Amino acid sequence: MQYCLLCNPDGNGTSGEDGTEAIGKYYVEDIPGETQHTTGWHGICEDCVPFIQGQGLEVIPLDGYEDHPLFTGNKDEDVEHECDDPSWSKTSLVTEDDGFDWIECEDCGIKAKRWGVNRIEVVGHE
Repeated sequence: MQYCLLCNPDGNGTSGEDGTEAIGKYYVEDIPGETQHTTGWHGICEDCVPFIQGQGLEVIPLDGYEDHPLFTGNKDEDVEHECDDPSWSKTSLVTEDDGFDWIECEDCGIKAKRWGVNRIEVVGHE
């Protein structure tokens, strides 16, 4: 599991392009009665981790990547959002390539990225 299976879907995780090296892995359950291309453990690269986490799947870091900010939750600079119960509205017309939508708090105007339904990363008043 050296490479991202999402970025290199024709492979089995043992070959890929530079920049698609796996830093984590996630598990795809076998669902009886459904057609699935692959099941089991999938390697995933840095660019695809937020997309998979946004789908509610747990991504486990591979050896050597345990302290990566995507797994520790550390950001270069934390931005605080002061609203107690924010009301978010989507501002982007389409989902971005990294799998997130741009959203804005209707109360204070702070902007954020949202993956799926529950994962929100506040970026500030830009």
